[in-house]
Amino acid sequence: MKSTRRKKINENGITLVALVVTIIVLLILAGVAIVLALGDNGLLGKAENANLTQKKATIEQEIELARAYSETYRQTSTTENYLYRVAEYLNDDNALKSISSDSNAEIIEDYVLLRVGYNFNYKITEDGTYFLGNKEEAEDALRQQVVDLKSSNIEFSYSTTNQTKGPVGVTITLKDDALEQQQKYSSLIVLRYKIGLNGNWQDYNGTFNVTENCVIYPALYNGKDYSQTSVTGEVSNIDNTDPTSASFEVGEVTENSIEVIAKATDEIGIKYFDFSVDGGTTYLSENRKTITTVTQNETTTSFIITGLNINTNYNIRVKATDEAGNSLESNSQTVKTNYLMADKVQFTPNNSNWKATNGTNITNVKQALDYIYEKYEIRRRIK
Repeated sequence: MKSTRRKKINENGITLVALVVTIIVLLILAGVAIVLALGDNGLLGKAENANLTQKKATIEQEIELARAYSETYRQTSTTENYLYRVAEYLNDDNALKSISSDSNAEIIEDYVLLRVGYNFNYKITEDGTYFLGNKEEAEDALRQQVVDLKSSNIEFSYSTTNQTKGPVGVTITLKDDALEQQQKYSSLIVLRYKIGLNGNWQDYNGTFNVTENCVIYPALYNGKDYSQTSVTGEVSNIDNTDPTSASFEVGEVTENSIEVIAKATDEIGIKYFDFSVDGGTTYLSENRKTITTVTQNETTTSFIITGLNINTNYNIRVKATDEAGNSLESNSQTVKTNYLMADKVQFTPNNSNWKATNGTNITNVKQALDYIYEKYEIRRRIK
């Protein structure tokens, strides 16, 4: 019995070893098969290379057809017309579009740059055709040394230069040699900018808005290098801070007016004061005092509120507003207009009639009393 058991154990051991060896061999064979299929020299790799070679041959054949089509213009016209015809032919070429839908030919200075997908890029001149490789290789081959930006070839403009709460629109305009280079090599050279020295570079795609004061750094970028820049843009007219203080004192008070001496402080300057007689519920346009010369820090002005009633309480409040439109209200104060003053109801003779101090004709005592009652609201019985 023991001998039989040992024999079965030995047979099972041999079977397990054989299985392991078989698996290892199969794995090795699978690896070899994968390498043969997917390696650079594998079946799939060779098939892909053959496909690329066929596409390259088709593209170059179409380029030669474009040259033949445009040959007449090369003999009888200018280089510019010749290149224009070549580009026109290639942009209408269905064979190229079947290879890549984003096939495109454009004139850059004295040659045509043909791009057919990522892998096929050509430089076509009057004298020959040059294969530049894939997109990255082509850009390296065609990359131009970008011109330096200076005050003569770049300009900043702003949507407003007045004090504002923002935003401010910023426009960057290239000029002269910088504009010429960017236009000629638009597919290779772009205008970029960053906000602040440590900001991130962004492509310039037209006017952009900033919401706080900042310095703007521009540069031309060729895909690898940035131009040197000696000029920057700056936004310094955004103000979101209210005035730091607003107060007033009461000056001369009459029966129908109150003089208010207003004072406020602001780092940019106060543009105008509004005066309210109802504690700030309403600010009438006729009770606004505009400051003609805006100065930084403290501003003081005097304003007379008129058209008030006799012997009446008014809740005076002042609102100071800076150039950007930020405002701050003062505390309120109750002020009472005066009673009727004696000198306001004197009459002066005018020939046979009498006149009140405001010029009203008075012909008898009754008119005089009626005038006084109406104009000055005197409430007393006259016997």
